[in-house]
Formats: sequence, structure tokens, C-alpha cells
Amino acid sequence: MNDRFITVMGIVLLITAILQYYHYTRMAIINLAVDEDTDITNNASVAMLMLMPMLFLMKNRIQKWITFFVCLFFILSSAKRGNILAAVIPSVLFVFSMFKDSRRSMMKMVLVLVVIVAGSIMTYRWIVNNDYLMHRIEKTQEGDASGRDRIYAAAWHAWLDSDNFANLLLGRGFDGTVGLESTNHHRAHNDWLEVLVDYGLLGVVLYLAVFIALFLQVRRIESFEMKMAFLSGLLIWFFKTLYSMGFTSETLAVAMISMGTALGWYKTERNLA
Repeated sequence: MNDRFITVMGIVLLITAILQYYHYTRMAIINLAVDEDTDITNNASVAMLMLMPMLFLMKNRIQKWITFFVCLFFILSSAKRGNILAAVIPSVLFVFSMFKDSRRSMMKMVLVLVVIVAGSIMTYRWIVNNDYLMHRIEKTQEGDASGRDRIYAAAWHAWLDSDNFANLLLGRGFDGTVGLESTNHHRAHNDWLEVLVDYGLLGVVLYLAVFIALFLQVRRIESFEMKMAFLSGLLIWFFKTLYSMGFTSETLAVAMISMGTALGWYKTERNLA
């Protein structure tokens, strides 16, 4: 996991994510053309979201900025509210890290400030001119949760009202929510409810233990860049558990590349010390 690997992997993953995004867009258009029931929002932007923690591992500043703005563009274009909300975390940390990295040079700090201001203005203008994204924002303000409130209630009662103690403690098994008519055979779109139905109370305790163990590792990582990479990936994952799907999403593996690299670097440095 050296600098060259991160550079090449960052380029490969970004190009792959872009191709996937346009593939999903094309498939959505085809499904709409044949009157199939489909969601016109593009969830492929989650790959861009999971790629953002790698920004902190990249050494080339130009690659960092290009990757950041490309990811941000596609995340906003998709109009997936959950992905947009989760992208705030790595975006704020990234801007903070760039300011921190350039504070010793007035020229670099001015350039960073110019890029951020120009990027912010362009992003704002693009958002207000995107009718579909503005429509999604208005629906959110009106309390539209895309049916999540009904699915949450159905998943919760499917676990709580079960008269089988084994279901309460151990759950119904993998994808237990999909087998329920009350959820309309959909996953819970919330990791904690999904785990509760699938793996019971024991599963929730174990899943919580994973996050506690990982958050305890954050303070032990001394390198600022590695700490930010690990923390941003962990926070993205945690926020996704609240209103979407985290551990059941295959794209979480992309964030794990950055998190694993940061954690592995800390372990290696500790052993060498």
C-alpha cells in the first residue's frame, strides 16, 4: 500500500465509478422507456462517496482536488439525499486538511482559498439550477422520507411482536426483512433495524461492538492524514447505517481500502517502534 498504489488505485476507482454511474443512468432510462417501476435517482454515486476517504492518502494535490470535485459533482447529480448528507463529513475534513497542509505557505493558502471559494460558488449555482435536486430538497423539507418511516415501523414491529424467542435473540436470518410482507419485501434501509430483524438482539450488540472498537482506534493513529482517512470512512459508514444500508452494501469495500491502509500503517509504525 505505497504512494504509487494509492495514486493508481485512486484513478482506477474514480474511472470505474464514473462508468458505473453512467451505466446505471442508462439502465434507468431504459426502464422508464418500457414503463417499468424504477427509481430515477442514481444510487451509483455511493461509490463516489466511499472513494472520498482516499483523498487523504493521495500525495498529488492536483489529483486530490480533481477527485474531490468529480466525486462531489456526481454525488450532487444523483440527488440521493443520504449520499449528499454523508458527503458533508469527508468534504469538511478534506477542506480542513488542505488548509492545515498549506498554512506554512501564504501562496498555497491563497490558492486553496481561491479554489474553495470558486468551487463553492460553482457548486451553489449548479445546485439552484438543478430542478430535480431542488425538488428532492423541497420534498425533504416537507417530511418526505421515501417511505422509510413505514418500512422502519414494519421492521421494528416484525422483531418486537415476534412470539418466537429465537427470533428476538438471534433474528430471522440473512435478509430476514426481504421475506416480510409488512416491509413490502424490502430491506430496512437502516442497518440497526436490518440487523435486529436478521440477527436479533445479539446481532445488534455485536454490530455496536464493532463501531466501538473502531472508534477507539481513531485516537491511536498518530498521522493526521491516516487519522482523517480512517475517521472519514468510519463516519460515512456510521451515518449510512442510520438511514440507508452500510454493511450490506458492496461499495463499502471501497472505503475499507482507505480505512484498512490507515489502520495497517498505524499497526506497522507501532511494531517498528
